[in-house]
Amino acid sequence: MPFDNGDRLLRFEAVLGYMQGIVDKCLGYKFIFGGDFNLPKHISSCENVCVKNFCANNNFLWADVHSNNVSYTYHNDKLQCFSLIDHILCSPELVRTQDCVEILLHGDNLSDHLAISCACSVSVLSSSSPKHTSLPSCTPKLNWDKGDITAYHTVLSQSLSNIALPTEALLCSGKKMWRSS
Repeated sequence: MPFDNGDRLLRFEAVLGYMQGIVDKCLGYKFIFGGDFNLPKHISSCENVCVKNFCANNNFLWADVHSNNVSYTYHNDKLQCFSLIDHILCSPELVRTQDCVEILLHGDNLSDHLAISCACSVSVLSSSSPKHTSLPSCTPKLNWDKGDITAYHTVLSQSLSNIALPTEALLCSGKKMWRSS
């Protein structure tokens, strides 16, 4: 997610819009979104409200960090700055509890962010299990209203003009044409 550079809310809403597009294209599926949100969960802000609304509208869980864990994901040791700004949003059926996020404190991590993980509960279908057919296939939904129609027309015209049509074969006028009787 974007850092605060003046138009943060606008960019934040745009990223959530892309995420919503993914959800809309794959209705019926379970989701896990994780990463650097540049946002503490328990601080009141417009961005925080946007994430909460995104979760509520899609029935997602904004997972909490397990209480027996480190309390920060971002750190700047020199400035003594520590914050919990990396999060996981997921379908609640995938996790056992609200506090399912674990912060991984590994010494060989060179990033200023600690890695986070979330144990998910998923069932695996065996070859003898009946196929689950209630979920739709996840096919892309093209948004023609947002496309560049002029560029599409140009590229399509160029591509079609490069096709060499076999006019002799189509007209049955070539020297090697034969007719069945």
